[in-house]
Order: sequence, then structure tokens, then C-alpha cells
Amino acid sequence: GCVAGVLAERGRLDPAAPVTTYVPEAGSSGYAGATVRHLLDMRTGVAFRETYAELDAEVRVMERSMGWRPAQPGDPAGAYPYLITLGQAGPHGGEFTYRSADSDMLGWVCERASGTRMADLISDRIWTPMGAESDADITCDAMGSAIHDGGMSATARDLARFGQLLLDDGRLDELQVL
Repeated sequence: GCVAGVLAERGRLDPAAPVTTYVPEAGSSGYAGATVRHLLDMRTGVAFRETYAELDAEVRVMERSMGWRPAQPGDPAGAYPYLITLGQAGPHGGEFTYRSADSDMLGWVCERASGTRMADLISDRIWTPMGAESDADITCDAMGSAIHDGGMSATARDLARFGQLLLDDGRLDELQVL
């Protein structure tokens, strides 16, 4: 979300634009008709159950596609190929529903809008400007794509720096980072 904000501020990402402006491959998926704002607000109508106790839930298939669990026949190889298989369960713009898939699609949108991998976006736009002491790690799928919904690890000190940056309205001294 912070990367999306930086890209929007710099005119590289339009929150009102359809997802398919940046990821045309999503045109036949449940993301067709969704906007970047829908992703940011987790108000897409995409069919994605975040029900971890159900082995056939979409979140479990995504884990297999990312390589976090053994793949089954027919599972797409990689997070991005999996995202474009999702259908639509309801209208876009409805109530907030947590869907980690929306975070992954947002990351893909940011990469396409900027022409830059997420690891480099975070490093160049946030991590380095905020004065992080250590590198962070980002989990990737077998295809090398970042897992945007929860695959980042950082030291406690740098996580605290990031939290302070948020508390300070995105400013570090005189520098507006976010």
C-alpha cells in the first residue's frame, strides 16, 4: 500500500484506473472491472476464500502455486499465473473483505506501473530513504515473483523505523518519504 501511494504521488499509478490497465492478463479473471482503489481497499468481488481450515479454499491453492505447499495436478506454477485463474464472487466496490490475493494483485500492479520489481521499489522508495540499517528479505515464488501479502522480513529496529515513519505522516526530518 505504501509503495502504491508513492507511485500514485509520482504519477506512475492511478488508483481510479482498472487493474487491467496495468495487468491486461487479468481481463478474463475476477479482477476484470476492478480498479486499483478496489485493491487498496480490499473491496474487490474476487472469489477468494481465506479459509485456512478448508484444503480446497483458494488461499490453499495459492500456497501450492507459490511453492509453500506441494503442488497438485492442475495448480498454476507461480502466484501471478494463479491470480488470473480467480473468478468473481460478487460486485467490485462492496464491503471490505480481507483477501490476501488482492495484496498480491496490487503488488503486481505496482511492478507493472513502475517497470520495477517490488524488492527494488521498496528498497529505492522506502527502505533506503528511511535510513534502514539492514536489508530486508522478501519471499518469492518459484518463478521469482515477490509474495506481496506477507512475505517480507526485517530487523526489529528497521520495522520500528518504518512504524515511526508512518506515525510521522511519512516524513523523515524534512524528507517526505511516503
